[in-house]
Amino acid sequence: MFSFTSFGLGAAAALLLGLIAADLYLKRSGIPMQSVLPLNLIVIPMVFVFSRLLFLAANCTYYLVTLSSLLPALYFWEGGYSVSGAMLGAYLAGGLYVRFSRVPRVQVFNAITLGIPVALCVERLLESGTGLGEGREYDWFGFIPASTPQPVWLAEAIAALGILVFILFLLARRPAGFALTPVFLIVFGLVQSYLESLRNDGHMVVHFVRIQQVLYFATAVIIVLSGLRRLYQSGNHRRALICSVLTILLAGLCVASEFGVDRWGSRALAYSVMLLSLAGIAYIAHTTFRRLST
Repeated sequence: MFSFTSFGLGAAAALLLGLIAADLYLKRSGIPMQSVLPLNLIVIPMVFVFSRLLFLAANCTYYLVTLSSLLPALYFWEGGYSVSGAMLGAYLAGGLYVRFSRVPRVQVFNAITLGIPVALCVERLLESGTGLGEGREYDWFGFIPASTPQPVWLAEAIAALGILVFILFLLARRPAGFALTPVFLIVFGLVQSYLESLRNDGHMVVHFVRIQQVLYFATAVIIVLSGLRRLYQSGNHRRALICSVLTILLAGLCVASEFGVDRWGSRALAYSVMLLSLAGIAYIAHTTFRRLST
């Protein structure tokens, strides 16, 4: 039997708010509403389907081994979705939409990118009391002792709001054709890599690996390396090679510090190394894309 939960209804409302933000951006860019509405009709099912599919892919052993049946995977009304899958679905929907519309690709993807932190900010707040977004340990952010688990969901909501303000600032300062999506995916991926490390909710964890953390971090690093490849092709060979090596080394330090949270004997040290490494990758990304834009 189908059932509706307050979290499910709230997540639907979060998606609706994200679509409204995307629609307003397109409308302000001069795109008529009759051209915008088809995008919504594509995004909604794609977000739902890919959010569910990625969750099932990460938990396939649970259905195949523990339950010995894939039938329960069809019970979508019982929950089990992923933010990373929803984002993938939204961007794939945008790519499909631009194939048959006359709306420029940059504007479509900028609109989707703007809508994501709007939806995320609401969705994260809804995680309170659901068991999702609970802290990995009792030390707030790995540094400050506390007597209760930290509400990572609140930190993620604040981070989504901060990223939204940041991308609105970029849109106001950059020319109309500025591609917002790579910048967003780098910033969000690096920030979320750290916040996922603080979680202890068991959501999309295979053995000890947090699938979404890996996806966010890998996406950010790949985009940075892609930018460095373009920098190399533009003639900045020495800088591109040095920064590529540094990016890979810093990425390795991030991975090592993630393991170090439980093995180094000092969580503060592990998280310090992680944050400094993430900041280093962000700085390389900033300088690289600034050079590419000049």
